[in-house]
Amino acid sequence: MLPPPGTVLEDGTAQTLSGLAQRWSAGEVDDAALLDAMCDIIRRGLSRLPEQHLTVIDKTLEWLSSSFKPELDDLYASLPYSKRQAQRLVAQFFGQSPVRLVRRYRAVRAATLLSMPQLPELIEAEIREAFYDQAHLIKEIRFFTGRTPKRLMPGAGSSINEMLGPDGYSSVNLFGSGESEQLGNDPLDDF
Repeated sequence: MLPPPGTVLEDGTAQTLSGLAQRWSAGEVDDAALLDAMCDIIRRGLSRLPEQHLTVIDKTLEWLSSSFKPELDDLYASLPYSKRQAQRLVAQFFGQSPVRLVRRYRAVRAATLLSMPQLPELIEAEIREAFYDQAHLIKEIRFFTGRTPKRLMPGAGSSINEMLGPDGYSSVNLFGSGESEQLGNDPLDDF
């Protein structure tokens, strides 16, 4: 059962939502108008992030893009907060602690690169160095992608290329640690 809107929202907002729900139930408002009104309510509740919080987001993205296994101390040194505060803010904005982010992006980047048909030996060596051993590589890739490296091999019409393609990286540069230069012009053209 959902809590009443008034327990988590301001009274005015809760009343507006309740009124919208009643109007929608009565057929006075169609689905599109209801969704538009709900979006407007959410927009009014949004506020601009403080500049230092934007810095946390930007610096974390830069840090994640810097290598397969970026050093945590480098992130903490680049942020205007204590180590604990930085951990809390990264978890707030990215949904995971910095340690977990490193694991996730390392595994998904490795999986993406390993799924490329012709991977240069230098990049393959860099991937191997980012993990303790082959078992660790396989375990991490399977944990974060649901597949082992062998099952990531691209095939004609394979959904693997779509799942691990550049769209899945959002603001993090998949090839941030120099892989793009090693792969040639634009490695994303291979996808």
